[in-house]
Parts: sequence; C-alpha cells; structure tokens
Amino acid sequence: MSSTLRAVAFDLDGTLVDSSNAVLDAVAAGVRDVTGRHGKALDVSRDVILGALGQPAGDYYRSILPAGLVHLAAEVQEAATALEVAAMQDGRDHLFPRVRETLDALRSRGFRLACISNAQLPYFRAALDHQGLAERFDHSECQEELPRGAKRPFKSTMLRRALVALEVDAADVVMVAVPMAHAEEVVALYAPLVREDALLCDINSLKADVCVALAESRGEALGTHPMFGPTVRSLRRQKVVLCDVKPGPMSAWWQAELGRMGAEVIRCSPEHHDAMMSIVQVLTHFGIIAMGRALRATGYPLASSLPYTSPIYRLELAMVGRLFSQKPELYFEIMRGNPQGEAVRATFLREAQALCDALADDDGDAFVQAFLEVRDYFADEAERSMELSDQIIETTMARP
Repeated sequence: MSSTLRAVAFDLDGTLVDSSNAVLDAVAAGVRDVTGRHGKALDVSRDVILGALGQPAGDYYRSILPAGLVHLAAEVQEAATALEVAAMQDGRDHLFPRVRETLDALRSRGFRLACISNAQLPYFRAALDHQGLAERFDHSECQEELPRGAKRPFKSTMLRRALVALEVDAADVVMVAVPMAHAEEVVALYAPLVREDALLCDINSLKADVCVALAESRGEALGTHPMFGPTVRSLRRQKVVLCDVKPGPMSAWWQAELGRMGAEVIRCSPEHHDAMMSIVQVLTHFGIIAMGRALRATGYPLASSLPYTSPIYRLELAMVGRLFSQKPELYFEIMRGNPQGEAVRATFLREAQALCDALADDDGDAFVQAFLEVRDYFADEAERSMELSDQIIETTMARP
C-alpha cells in the first residue's frame, strides 16, 4: 500500500515550542500576583500546574485554583498570558531542535500544514510570529478563535476544521504523540473520529492502558513505541515495538514502511512490552538517576574528577549526563506509570543493600558469590558487552 498522506497537523506547546519552564513560571507568577492583590499570595506547585496542562484555557485556570478562588480564574489567565507573551518575546521559550527545518522539508514535499492549540490567543499568535512559524502553516487556530458555540472537545473540533481548511479528507493515519499523562485521554478523544479504513496509533512509552483506549478506534489500531529519541538522524537499526490492537492493511503498511526506512520491528503484547520496559527503562533510568544524585551528594564538583577519568568512567558519565539533559517529567511518568516499576525499584534497593552489607561485614565470599552470579546470568553476553564497549571506547578516544 502506498502512502497517501497529504497534510500534517501539529500542536504548539510541547510539540513545536519547548515552553514548559516559561509557562510554569508565568502561571505560577500570575496566580501569585493576582491572589496577592486580593489578599494573600498563593503559591501553586509545579505538579499542579503540569497536571492540568492540555485543557482549554478557561478550564485550565479554574482547575489549578482552590475552590474558594475559582472566581479569580479569568484574572489569573489574563496575568499569566501577558507573562507568557513576554517570556516568548524575551526568548525564554524556544523551538525544539530542527522544527523549522522539518516544517520546511514537509512543505517542500507538498504537505499542507496546520497548527492547532488550546493556548490563549495572544500567546498563540505571539509564539507563531516570534518563532517564524506563522508563514509556514497553511492554517492555524487556537481554542479562543473557535466560533461561539463550538462543540467540545475543542481539539477535535479544531482538527476537523483544520482538515476542511487544508482541503483533505480525514487522515489515513492518526498518530497520537502527547505527554504520557494525557495519552489515554487523547486516544479516547480521537478513537471515534477516525475513518473505518484508517489507522490510529500512538508512541507512548507504556502500552497496556493506552491499547485499551486504542481498541475503541472505529478503524484499525496499533500500539507503537519507538525505542529512540528525536535526535537520531536515521531509523537504520533503530528498534520500534508494535503491539497489535485492531490489525489490518494499514497496520501492515505501517510495519512495512518502518522496515523500508531501516527500523528493526519487534512485535509483542502490550503486557509483555510493559514488563520489558520495567527493565529497559525503569530499572536503567532509576540506576542512572541514583548515580547522578550520588555524584552530586559527594560534594566534589564534577569537573574535579574529569582529569582522572578512565575511558569507561567517561562513557558512564556520558550516559548519566545524557539523561539529565532531558525532561524530568518524562522520566517521572515512565517510572511512576509502569505497573511493575515499584517491584523493580524494590529489587534494585534490596540488591544494593546486600552489596553494602557484604562490604560492611568484610565478607569477601559473599561479594564474590554475588559477582559470579551476575556473570553467570550474563553468560555469553558478557563477552559481547566487552567487545562492544571496547569499540565504543576506541571510537571515543579517537575523537580530537
């Protein structure tokens, strides 16, 4: 089956514009300023602000205020919006890497582009204009620009309006790419809207719950998890996990398309996927974050250890630094949301404590036994790991 994609619709914040810190600061400051003018200034936590993101603006500001202060929502919205616009104009909001280049490449290939958002009108237009995005979209609309009486959910209404404006039929493939906390909600939103011969899929890092929502699709549905980040330049040898929900011709086309681009496709059930992610993601990320925290807790500046680094220590530092260069909210959701996450973390802590006990008790036999058990567990993989790490170290050391 050949691709018939003709248009792409984007959300704004979190998709094109990396605005999380500026938005959090603006909303917190808006709440504090307005409530301060009406009595006692209120500090709203980042968790509350983050947890409410994605709602229409009016609902959003009402949801972050205590019941006794909901009547201030409109005033807080006005204050926060002004601060968000100022942050955008001051450069505190910025585009994710290669956004303009990606949009230009899509346009050069004949795709028509739309941007829709629940953001407030002043911020939405300021963001598009300031970041040089306005001229790249054939259609753009935010919730406040919808005609009076528009039906909820507003994102669905805006998407339908965008398809009409772009003069395309309902999409052949709908890919849901939103923060993990909102994945099921958004999938449930679009499941009844896709065509019966279309494909609904997602890129969530957990699969069991979102695949239940995908099963409500009018058309085909396929859980998708790309096991790589947005900085990769090619799909060659990158792994993509696919979980069948409602398979059919479009699902087969999508798998073939991934293979054509060089990806290695892995098929499994949603439950098996989440079990494997408790190891590949939860255990690994938890260990790396714990190492980063321990490094900081030593009190030694990181730079002080660099002159003494062995190649393998430098490689381990790179893995730690790579994780901490990314968004903490993503790692929180990955580790919090996995149904086996708590058990895996408990296992990590138990094994770490056993090693501490062996060392504290000067029990060399226990330490050696623990070491050899892991060697047996790795079996032939230990040798392959040595070869691979040697290759990586040689490549790293060859750099100027």
